[in-house]
Amino acid sequence: MTKIWGYTPSATLPSPKILGSEIKVIKQVFSALLFRDGVKGVCVQIEDSMDSARVKIQLIIDDDVILTSYFSPTEKKEYDFTMEKIVIPKVKIEVLFVIESGTVILSVSAIGSGMGFQQIGGEYTPTNHFSLGLIIP
Repeated sequence: MTKIWGYTPSATLPSPKILGSEIKVIKQVFSALLFRDGVKGVCVQIEDSMDSARVKIQLIIDDDVILTSYFSPTEKKEYDFTMEKIVIPKVKIEVLFVIESGTVILSVSAIGSGMGFQQIGGEYTPTNHFSLGLIIP
């Protein structure tokens, strides 16, 4: 399996994104044009987690929720969430990352293949590219 990250791992910014207190919801949006062979799952690179973090991650393809997983990251590593089927997107792919409790730290970069958004006051605003990605066949 191959991973397409929304951020550029070799060009991370010195200040990672701390999620959980002020910002609880982020998403990374990808163009379907990059994934003509389909999508098999999502991945996230966690830099750190505190306070018994609990996270929901969702894969949304063309406005349909395809995959929802809950997890409690306990260490710095990549977490993968895959599906048995391959889904072919038509327009867009979103990876939604929701902090239900605790604190999670993600790497960010100023360049990447996905567009990052953070939810503040119920609205999404553009931000850096997050260490969220897609798993392709």
